[in-house]
Amino acid sequence: MGNGDKPRLSGLSLLAAALTLVLAIQALFVLSYVGALHHPKPHRVAFGVVGSSPLPVAVGKQFSLKISWYSSEAAARSALDHRKVDGAFVTGPGGGTLIVVPAASNADATALGTAFEAAAAALGQKLTVVQVHTLPAGD
Repeated sequence: MGNGDKPRLSGLSLLAAALTLVLAIQALFVLSYVGALHHPKPHRVAFGVVGSSPLPVAVGKQFSLKISWYSSEAAARSALDHRKVDGAFVTGPGGGTLIVVPAASNADATALGTAFEAAAAALGQKLTVVQVHTLPAGD
């Protein structure tokens, strides 16, 4: 080595440095992935309600709903059609009807259905789940 030469990595030391760098990057990826997705749940789901019922309040305790009130089922369905809400609940005798849109978000539709079914069972109310704008058979 001359006066101006810098020490260079070679052989095993180069392999160890490269392996350390790769493992560090993988560890950062795993930590960020697990941190973001360790317990996903819907937040501020746009949701329409027609009438008065304890079911939306009970479901709101599981994950946050951003509730908009509608005067009729037709108005709530129009809001669904125009993607203003991701689901709607229409109060009925002894329970009600949950309207979900799997084509907009299958995850939201499933989560809403599960939460409303559990709340209806806990409150002893009848619930009908209706899917509008369903996904095509291949999806």
